[in-house]
Amino acid sequence: MNIIEVNKENVSEKGFFCYMSKRKSEGYQRKMQWLKDRFNEDMKIKMLDLKQGGRGFIEYVPGEYSWRAVNAKGYMFIHCIWIVGRSKGKGYATLLLNECLKDAEKLGMKGVAVLTGEGNWLVRKKFFSKHGFESVDKYPPFELMVKKFDSAPSPSFSEISKKS
Repeated sequence: MNIIEVNKENVSEKGFFCYMSKRKSEGYQRKMQWLKDRFNEDMKIKMLDLKQGGRGFIEYVPGEYSWRAVNAKGYMFIHCIWIVGRSKGKGYATLLLNECLKDAEKLGMKGVAVLTGEGNWLVRKKFFSKHGFESVDKYPPFELMVKKFDSAPSPSFSEISKKS
């Protein structure tokens, strides 16, 4: 399965998975502009090659730019990983996760962090546990998990999130 890296230069051509069938809609255009701004923050989007039948993507960014309420500076932070329909159960999520881990190591990050949740839109804790991630903080119904590359301090939920 080929993986397509979507970036500032090719996002108009490749798209970004969400709203793929609604390229002329206002929502698509607003998301396109938002993404172009995030690419300046080293955000990565990697999609399965739709021509090969894979349907899914992963989106991640250095932790200091995460739009989740976390303190994760020095970590790569996964915003979203999503595999759709018949593509589920074929190892594609693992393939995409490995892309993120490789990029984080290449950039000298401390590790990779992600929010998980049960019964909501987030990937379940079980998937990340299977890949060596461990829980480091909780703010129900969310759990912050990390796979560290060294003995750095763990990321955490921000104080703002804990007060709300």
